[in-house]
Amino acid sequence: MEHTPKDSKRSIPPPRLDPSPDDSSVRERLLRPLTESEMDALAFVAAVYERMRHHEGPAFHKAAVTCLHTGTPDGDDPAAWPTGIERRGEGASSAVRRHAVRLADRWRRQGIWGLTWREGKAPAGFEGCGPAVFFGIGPWPGATQRMAVFNSRKSRQIDPEAEWLQDLREVLSDSASRGFGLAASRGTLTYDLVAAYAAAASLPLLFVMAEPIERLFMDQPHLSALESRMSSSTTMLSCRCASVSCPKVTSLLCRDRLLALLADVYCVLQLRPGGNLERILDESRRLAPRPRWILPPHRPKEKGEIAQTRLFLPSPASQPALSIPHIVSIRSVDWPAYLTHYTRSCPGPWPGETADDYLQSLLQGLPLSGHTALDTLIRIFCDGRLRAGARLTRGSDATISWTSRPPHDLPALKRWNRALGRWTAEPYGIAVNRGLLRRLGTKPSIYADAACYERLKPRDRFRFQKHEPPRCLWKHEREWRLRGDLLLEGISPAEALVVVPDEEAARRLLDFTDCPFPLVLLNEV
Repeated sequence: MEHTPKDSKRSIPPPRLDPSPDDSSVRERLLRPLTESEMDALAFVAAVYERMRHHEGPAFHKAAVTCLHTGTPDGDDPAAWPTGIERRGEGASSAVRRHAVRLADRWRRQGIWGLTWREGKAPAGFEGCGPAVFFGIGPWPGATQRMAVFNSRKSRQIDPEAEWLQDLREVLSDSASRGFGLAASRGTLTYDLVAAYAAAASLPLLFVMAEPIERLFMDQPHLSALESRMSSSTTMLSCRCASVSCPKVTSLLCRDRLLALLADVYCVLQLRPGGNLERILDESRRLAPRPRWILPPHRPKEKGEIAQTRLFLPSPASQPALSIPHIVSIRSVDWPAYLTHYTRSCPGPWPGETADDYLQSLLQGLPLSGHTALDTLIRIFCDGRLRAGARLTRGSDATISWTSRPPHDLPALKRWNRALGRWTAEPYGIAVNRGLLRRLGTKPSIYADAACYERLKPRDRFRFQKHEPPRCLWKHEREWRLRGDLLLEGISPAEALVVVPDEEAARRLLDFTDCPFPLVLLNEV
């Protein structure tokens, strides 16, 4: 994989091997594999819990420990079953036992194996907060040292030059050279990046799932592209089978706890003091001390110091001076003759971009990987089209949103959308002649209550925008919609304008694209 140039790296210290890695991994010291008969007993518990309406995780694990100690009951009489599950199977004992046999056979065919605590019970500090059994698929990691990276949750909008991300790129590269395998999960950006790096570099990976282990055998659309690409050296591990249901918050805490428990080396980027993650790491290290790789804080920049960029941008020294093309005064534009599409930042993948491609772009520090509103505008010109999307509209029609409000009304359009983690409008966009857009099928949005949607003709439903004051108010946007993508090659320079906030943004736009349209600077005095 491509990484930042060496001369842009800061010095990353080696791991503090206190204590030094043991000949055996922490996993082998704490856990043992389940025998075939123990897997049969576990299947019996799972079969009982599949008949229940509520599949509580703690109760399942408590019953699993009981069955591992006593074995599967010999008879069909529920009174002979282990305490805690006898009433749950009452009246269906034979059916439960037959289902347990089928379930155990299916696990064997799928290659699912089990683990439990080597001492027969959870270690001190984990008795009431951790699972008793674990399910796995793939090769057992053995003694190969696995490093996990821990980082407190970050904003959804990622700066590719963020210090923690710079450090992560270098740590991952260094860990591979030290012979470490990796341990990760998914659902937070840091875990996703570590797993994506392991998949792209074909490194051994211990992947902890928050979902039931059987999820891997569902239809392919349920699998992420990352999980589909994982190598044969990947071990998938979960504390849940399909019979166990847990609240999302509990599942994520167990995921972090299991990852911390099974990793041989911790790399700590940035932790929020007093947070759950800090507490979980402290618990795991008390249980089984292991090496830490703690990165020192970045040196504060001195006054006037310019930070080195890590993005692969054209070097100013090797590029000719850019000249900005025709600039149109914002006051001279007949704005009622235009409709404007404002670009916004895009936390996560762009429309049409896979999650794995997005993660790789961040790992490599590629230009535009921050997905800012300006990056989105640049991407439009690189692609030669405005891409329609259906994410924020009702129905399946992909549309492009426009507004009839001129750019100097932007403050009235700009709101913070907490659910999406971005502004509803930012000072970057494309204004296109209204007559041209109308000929292409652009029409005003229809603002109405939810019940009105079904009464609309199917051809007009792409225009529907829910409007139920006072909680749902969008009329101030004066929105128009165009169904499908808009190709830029069919638009002449006289029919469109590009809106940017200032000259700096204009020059960055021209660093990457040959913009054919005049520019309007919003900071014009």
